[in-house]
Amino acid sequence: MRALGTGQRRAWRGAVPRRVAVMATLMGMLMMPRAVRAHDLPGASATLVVRDGGFVELRLQLPWSELLQRQFMPRATPEQFLTVMVNQPPAAFAKRVLTVQAVLARELRVIANGTRTQPFTRWRWPSPAEVQNAMRTELMARLAMPGADHHAERMLVQAEVRLGSGLSAVQLQTAALLGPTLLTTYRPSEQWVGVGARSAPVPVGRP
Repeated sequence: MRALGTGQRRAWRGAVPRRVAVMATLMGMLMMPRAVRAHDLPGASATLVVRDGGFVELRLQLPWSELLQRQFMPRATPEQFLTVMVNQPPAAFAKRVLTVQAVLARELRVIANGTRTQPFTRWRWPSPAEVQNAMRTELMARLAMPGADHHAERMLVQAEVRLGSGLSAVQLQTAALLGPTLLTTYRPSEQWVGVGARSAPVPVGRP
């Protein structure tokens, strides 16, 4: 077992009796579909959607348990970390989630035309309760299937920024907490279509 700090060892020992409640639900986990128990794409991913008028939307798929562990208990095993986190009182757990949110909102930036850097606004986060429930599910899966290839559940986060006209290129400045991040950028083709009318042709390349 990797070395833990004094406070983390107390939390780990204190969580042991409560793990009985977690073990009681393991059989239910075994009956869940594979899509709920495992995730094919590990790590964080980001999508930038650039629309007319310089409006840019950011969509993140984040493995919250990995982010929280990097921030608070990087030397613990995933099972140790998850056991401590899922047994925290909701208010204490929410403070940890808000800390990670603040880091991401501060460090993630969009860069317009290679020079102008702006922060994202209107962040939309999953609730701390949703994050804690997802981590509880991950812990149950790890205990039910030790040695399997487990990934943290990825949850959607959204933000946006308006860069104005004259936008020719965008870049994403990521946050170190995310680790390696898969980025997808696209500009959707948009048009108004009248009531009952036929849209203009949209070119489609060969697959």
